[in-house]
Order: sequence, then C-alpha cells, then structure tokens
Amino acid sequence: MALHSNINETASLAPMAMRNILLVEDSLLDARFIIGLLKGAADEFRWRHVGQLSEALLLLQSIRFDIILLDLNLEDSLGYETFSKIQTAAPSTAILVLSASDDEDLAIRTVREGAQDYLVKGSFDRRLLLRAIHYAYERKQAEEALRQSEATVRSIFENSLDGIVIIENQGHCVEANAAAAGIVGLLREDLIGRRLFEFLAPDQEGEWLNLPASGTGRSRFWFRRDDGVKRLVDCGFSANIQPGRHLMVLHDITEQQNLEERLRQSQKMEAVGQLAGGVAHDFNNILGIIMSYSELLQLTAEDGAQQFRAERIMSAAEKATGLTKQLLAFSRRQMTTPRLLDLGMVMAEITNMVEVLATSAAVQLKIHVQEENL
Repeated sequence: MALHSNINETASLAPMAMRNILLVEDSLLDARFIIGLLKGAADEFRWRHVGQLSEALLLLQSIRFDIILLDLNLEDSLGYETFSKIQTAAPSTAILVLSASDDEDLAIRTVREGAQDYLVKGSFDRRLLLRAIHYAYERKQAEEALRQSEATVRSIFENSLDGIVIIENQGHCVEANAAAAGIVGLLREDLIGRRLFEFLAPDQEGEWLNLPASGTGRSRFWFRRDDGVKRLVDCGFSANIQPGRHLMVLHDITEQQNLEERLRQSQKMEAVGQLAGGVAHDFNNILGIIMSYSELLQLTAEDGAQQFRAERIMSAAEKATGLTKQLLAFSRRQMTTPRLLDLGMVMAEITNMVEVLATSAAVQLKIHVQEENL
C-alpha cells in the first residue's frame, strides 16, 4: 500500500530546483516517518511512495526521479537483488539505501556496488536525512559528470584520425588507438607492449630516444611496417603526462609529402615551360633571318647547285619553325594532336642531313690540313 504522494505523472517537468524522490518502503510505519521528515522540506522535494519492487520498476519506466530511498527487503524482493534491479532500471539516479540494523553489511555492499550512501533505520532525524539526500544527489551528479567526461575522452581517443600513443620510460607502448596501430600496420592489441622505435630506421633511433628528455616537441620519422611499406609521420611529444608515461600524437603525412613533391615537380615543369617559351620566341626571330636570307639565295642563285643549297637551308628552317611551335605549345600547356609519321621520309631526311654534315666536316678538315701545311 502506498502513502500519499505529492508527485504526479508529469512531475519530471518540475522546476530544476525541485528534486523528485521515490520512496520504496513496504513498512507503513517507516514510510510515514520518512514522509513526515520530507514534509518539512516540501518546497524542495516532491516524493512518491511505493511498497513493492514491481511498483517501483513500473513507475521508473515513465518518471525520472532524482533520488531513490530504497528499503532492500520488500514484499516481492529481498536483499541485494532489490538494489540490483533498481540500479538497472535507473542507472543515472542517486540511490540512498535504508538499512535495518541486521543487514548493515548488505547496505555497505550496495554502496561499494554503486549506491551513493545508506542510512540505518531509526538512527536519523530530519537534518541527517536531508543532508544524506543532498550528499547522495551531489555525489551521483559528480559521478555522472565524471563518467560522461571519461566517455568523451575515450571516444575522442578511439575515434581520432591521428594516432595517439602512451609510452613508458623504456619506450614500450602501454596504450594506443586504432589509428596509431594502422600507421605501423598492426592490430591495436599487437601494438601494445612493443617499442615504436622498432619501426624506425637505425639513424633515427637516437632522436627518438631523446624525446622524453625534451619535455615537449615535434619531429618527423619514417616508420617502416613489417610488410615493407614506409610512412612519413609527424610526431608530437609531451613527456610525463603521468609519472613515467609520455604522450605521442602521430599524424601520417605521407600523402601530404607526396602532394608537396608533385607540386614541386609541377613548379619545375612550369619554370621549364616558361624557359622554353622564351627560347622559342628568340629562336623564331633567328629563324626569320635565316629564312629571309634563304629566299634571297634562291632568287639570286646562279646555278642549280646554289639553288639546291638554298632550298635545303629553307627546308631545315621550316622544320626548326615546327620545333619552335612545339616548344610554344609546351610552354602554354596546349593539347597536342598526335599524327602518323612516315618513317621512310624521316630516314631519308636524316640521311640527307648526315651527308651534309659529313661533307661539311670533310671540307673543314681539308681546310684545316691546308692551313697546317702553310
């Protein structure tokens, strides 16, 4: 049988200053005594009383209470089982155990398992009861805040895209997240207990081992996985976050390094293109002069031999003009159109060029010999 209640089904919407209390007590005498004490702080508390565990569990499904005053020995449940079921049904609610003198050990056990405090029946007055309720509520709030904080930190640790590692003085890994394990190509469980500098090149081990003495710092290391893959890693270090424990944050910058290298190569090619464009323009000016004189030679040729030579000069100049166009297209990053190449014509042109070069070389050698004889 439940006593009078001053909390209704919408009490969860009460002002924040008001604390909702659920009294679970099957003794009407004890229940009346406790409610009488609570009435002295009616402007601070709203309460509801039930006499059975089943009633309490049903009520907890629809109403959120701030504090539960719990008698462990009820009509339908006894001992630790009562506390366990209540705690499961209301994990975020402060529980204050009401203990009989003969089950104080059980009450102490419930505190160890998560209850905020306990009171021995018949040994408290209004002041002590209210103080215990406030203490239980504040302690539960602090525990919940700590739990949420720990959960947040753990979530950040586990889901960070950067590798996070905690090492001890000898360099052994005592904690690591999945990202850190991925950098060295291991499972997280396999990374724990290993020394990270096992994955470094021999010439980097000294710098790695000096990190704890630096306090805080940042450096870059090449990590070589067991499968031979190398990763460039930016390492941020913070020493002694706990006694003998050091924090490392590992950021894989291999792709960034590759992008930077491609950018440098692109800048080099851009510089080459600019140079090629300048050379092409100057070379075009020179070719213009050569072609002009070739045309004059053709017009003033006295015999077929001179006409032939002038034509060969003009043909070579026209080919050079084609090369300058290609250089200009390269410097301007223009798309080029592939075309079929007649290898026979190319070989014929190369043969003619070689013959001319050989003839020129022979003439120069003859002139040189004549000068030596003089």
